[in-house]
Amino acid sequence: MSKEGNKKAQQTLNENGHHERSRLRMKNGGAAKAMMAIQLPSAFQKEVFAQVQDVYPEAKIEYYIHTEADRVKVVDICIPAKKLAIECDGYY
Repeated sequence: MSKEGNKKAQQTLNENGHHERSRLRMKNGGAAKAMMAIQLPSAFQKEVFAQVQDVYPEAKIEYYIHTEADRVKVVDICIPAKKLAIECDGYY
């Protein structure tokens, strides 16, 4: 593809006025990576993770899951061997 074709692809807006390239990047894992840069695990999440890790030492915190649709999701706590994900919403 020519340089001019690349520029046009970069500047293409979809029907909602968003840049298509940015939309695809965010859809395919960019949003999860951006959120990871902003948010650290909360105190509550760390507390739950410590309790889960006592029972399942292989547990992971802030675990990336790649879906069949080539998307990336981030779960707060995951036990991959058990295919178990835990989301922490805070104290109630």
